[in-house]
Amino acid sequence: SGSRIIVVTNDNHLLMAHEINCIYKVSLPSQTHALEMFCRSAFKQDSPPDGLMKFASEVVQLAGSLPLGLSVLGSSLRGRKKEDCLNMLHRFRRSLDGKIEETLRVGYDGLGKEDQAIFRHIACLFNGVKVNG
Repeated sequence: SGSRIIVVTNDNHLLMAHEINCIYKVSLPSQTHALEMFCRSAFKQDSPPDGLMKFASEVVQLAGSLPLGLSVLGSSLRGRKKEDCLNMLHRFRRSLDGKIEETLRVGYDGLGKEDQAIFRHIACLFNGVKVNG
């Protein structure tokens, strides 16, 4: 019984400094699994449609195999024609971070005021910044 606190960070030194010993390391999905995740989101199937393998592989690479990025990009392509998908590749190359940030913002904005404050305190604590309120 009791509470659990989940800390998400890439900084192992930070965990050691706060005597956090129970660490679960999560890896990015393999290239094959990331491609499958993207295709499920974009095309509702496990692999890209004919003629879109190179396109899908590049989108997975642009997303850095990050599940959130794969989902955001995949859902933005869902239901589009092949030509439309190919035309969006240039746009993805320029403005990927904005789409992912927008998705994170929606999640944050959906939190209540108190939960937003807790989130800010935790985020700032691990960045060494003081938070007011």
